[in-house]
Amino acid sequence: MARNKVLLDVLTDLDAFGFPREYAVRCLQLNKHNHVTTTPRARVCTEKKRIDEREATRVRLHEDFGNSSEHRNVPEVELYLKRVQLGIGVPSLGVFNNMFINIIRNRAQAAPGKAIVLNPEDYAAASGELLVIAMVLSWILTYFFAPEIIKDNELKRRVGYNNLCVGWDEAPAKYVAAPIFVATWLDQYQRRKRSFPCCSP
Repeated sequence: MARNKVLLDVLTDLDAFGFPREYAVRCLQLNKHNHVTTTPRARVCTEKKRIDEREATRVRLHEDFGNSSEHRNVPEVELYLKRVQLGIGVPSLGVFNNMFINIIRNRAQAAPGKAIVLNPEDYAAASGELLVIAMVLSWILTYFFAPEIIKDNELKRRVGYNNLCVGWDEAPAKYVAAPIFVATWLDQYQRRKRSFPCCSP
């Protein structure tokens, strides 16, 4: 009764300030709702409900696990379920841990995973850029250290022009270009191996 009088006094004061009565009532109701849902008792009830739901989920998973034909008549599983039903607890033995870890791992491998699209053209484009850099660098080195090769070489005498590979056919350019070429090939080989799924058991 006293609480209602306090609320009525608050509404009267708000009316005096020209505050809309309907909006004031809704604000007071919202304030009451927030007070009820944030009190220690409400928080305890919410936590208890969450714990009960988690326990119910655990029991349901144990029942599903025991009813599965895949695990039926397995001595370790039967002992585990019996201990759970009696409330004795589960012994921390390695055989149980390994068994459940293997089961979980097998289910995870059988579950559909997120698909990853591997585009070999992207890898080829990146390797092509690296080869172009190696080519340009080798031509610059050849120009500074062996410019006569660019002006006159056997290939130019035969076909009348320089091939792109002329720039890295001579030292020291080939000492720079060759490791880059080998590294590019190894990178592509490793990426190709990783892009294929492993079929081994």
